[in-house]
Parts: sequence; structure tokens; C-alpha cells
Amino acid sequence: MVAKMERSALSTSLLLLFVLFTVQFFLGMAQNLLVMLPMTTFPQNDSSFLNALSYVITDGNLVLNSHFFIDIAIIVVGAVNLALVIHKSNLYKALSIASFVSVLFAFVSGVRFAASNFNIDAISYQMAAGFMLAFILYFVMAMLIYRDIAVHAGKT
Repeated sequence: MVAKMERSALSTSLLLLFVLFTVQFFLGMAQNLLVMLPMTTFPQNDSSFLNALSYVITDGNLVLNSHFFIDIAIIVVGAVNLALVIHKSNLYKALSIASFVSVLFAFVSGVRFAASNFNIDAISYQMAAGFMLAFILYFVMAMLIYRDIAVHAGKT
């Protein structure tokens, strides 16, 4: 019974992550293509990580604010996912840890991109790469879980 509840919670966390990733993708594309960002948000030599974080939370536009808060939700659900796989095989643990690190990398890259006055495209690319890597790794985990559920259902 516990294993079935664990699988259900893990499946739910992955489904929620995929919904959040989808929303995050569209918000990111809207921010990138439809919203004009100020190119001189921070004075030269004063583009600290904390200033950028503060700007994104308080002074950014609605799309940028939403993009940030969806990422926070992804981080929280990713942490829950990590907690749920603690008793699973090493493969699940490795996938969850790598996915979570990728999400954190995307987050830090996003704040660094804001700190660059939205000017350094390489940092934006890092943000997108972290996002895609996390999505792919969580997708692989989901496929393995559904395979395990099918194998388990075939045994009973």
C-alpha cells in the first residue's frame, strides 16, 4: 500500500513539474519575444545578484514576475520530488538530483542574466540549457516510473 501511495505522489509531482515547465516555457518565450526590457536597469559595476533578484521580484513586469515565481514553484516541487525518491533506487536518486541541480542552474543563470541588464545572451542560453536538461531528465524519470508501474501491475 505504501509503495502505491509513493508512486502516486511521485507521479503527481512529475505531472505538476511538467505543467509548471510548460507554463514557464511560454512565459519565457513571451518575455523574450513580446516584452521590452529596460537595458539600463543597473548602473555599471553595480549589477549584483541580490540587486537583480530584487528587481525581478519588485520592479519587473508581470511576465517577468510570473516567470520568477513559476521557477520558485518548480524549485519547491523539485525538492518534493527529491524527497520522494529518497527510498527509491540509485537511478531515480541520480535523475532527481541531476534534474534539481539543472533547475537551480537555470534559476541562477536567469538572475545572472537580469544582473547583466539582460545583455549577455550566453547567460540566457545557459538558463535555457538548464531548463531543457531538467525537463529531459524529469521526463526520463517519468518514463522509468511508468515502466515500473506497468511491470508491477503485470505481477499482481
